[in-house]
Amino acid sequence: MMREFNKVFFGNYFNLQGRASRHEYWMYILIVCILSLIVNFVAIAMFGKDTSAHLTTGVVVSLLFLSPSICVLVRRLHDIDKKGWWALVLFVPLLGFAIWLIFMTQKSQSGSNKYGVSPLEWES
Repeated sequence: MMREFNKVFFGNYFNLQGRASRHEYWMYILIVCILSLIVNFVAIAMFGKDTSAHLTTGVVVSLLFLSPSICVLVRRLHDIDKKGWWALVLFVPLLGFAIWLIFMTQKSQSGSNKYGVSPLEWES
């Protein structure tokens, strides 16, 4: 679980090239959610719930995860042979979330595609 997070966060922080498997994507998302919750609870305990320090902490953590989150999303789209521009579908209310969920849960395209070798082939 942490291997995928380290791979995305430290190894591919700004990398929009290549492909990311479902496992890599969802493990990264899980770790980001857990870390965000922990930071939120610590910030509430330290600064109080409705303080500017608590809100600033949330903004800083969100900005820290923004680039790797976008990059792993684009690489995941590449893995199912979609252009990274499909990430913009998230800006469409409700329907965008449904399309994103369908895309992110699709099985990896087997073999190579125009974005590179399947990540499932590297892992084996």
